[in-house]
Amino acid sequence: AFRFRLAPVLRLRKRVEDVRKLGLAAAARERDAAARRRDALTRHTATCRDTLFGAGQDGATGGALRSLAEAVDESSRWTAVAAERLATEESRVVAARDDLTKAALERRTIERLAEIGRALYEQESREAEQRQLDDLASVYHRWRQAEERP
Repeated sequence: AFRFRLAPVLRLRKRVEDVRKLGLAAAARERDAAARRRDALTRHTATCRDTLFGAGQDGATGGALRSLAEAVDESSRWTAVAAERLATEESRVVAARDDLTKAALERRTIERLAEIGRALYEQESREAEQRQLDDLASVYHRWRQAEERP
């Protein structure tokens, strides 16, 4: 029976790949959460701007306009921070995807070695069986020739 000596390495590579898959999933969840946060802050900033413009048209006091403008500025700053966070999370997703790709390649390489080893084992088994059959046929042929000669 074929026994692949690198089977423990293959199991390890599969585990590493599974861990990398989980890492990619976690990074994607974080990226999606950062995108939702940025989108929410973008909408909030737009709402604050609309409120500021509406208050300016309705003749609001200077103090009210100032506080609304400060709210727009603060919301814009938070939106910028959220955009930076999203970019960071996106880079983490890319890195996690690269790590997963490398792990899958390493696993596939070991699997390919197993396939090659299995094919060689099967070929050697067939050749050994054929040699036995050839030897048996040769012995039978010599025996027949010896029987035919009186």
